[in-house]
Amino acid sequence: MLKRLISAILLIIQVKMSDLVPLGMLGATGFLVGYAIKKLVKAVLFFVGLFLLALISLEYAGAIKIYYDKLGEVVLKALNSMQAVLPEILPVLPGLLYSVSFASGFLLGLMKG
Repeated sequence: MLKRLISAILLIIQVKMSDLVPLGMLGATGFLVGYAIKKLVKAVLFFVGLFLLALISLEYAGAIKIYYDKLGEVVLKALNSMQAVLPEILPVLPGLLYSVSFASGFLLGLMKG
């Protein structure tokens, strides 16, 4: 009964039984990649925050002078360079085989990480 139900669902969405294993593997891979990326981003942001805290502490102590307008320009340049890269990456994603399985696992990994 359960096998017939699964076969009927797979027939409706037009997926063969042999495609389920790669879909599951890609989902698991996506989860692991998402989890790792979230942990990496957390670590990088922690050290960036620590660096900024050290800079602000040094400025407060009078050891250095921070020009916030120049710092803002540098940050904006970095963000603009990241925005320039995204349009080159995004067209590739829909062409990937089983990208939905990988993407769903990736998003789950980001949420759980």
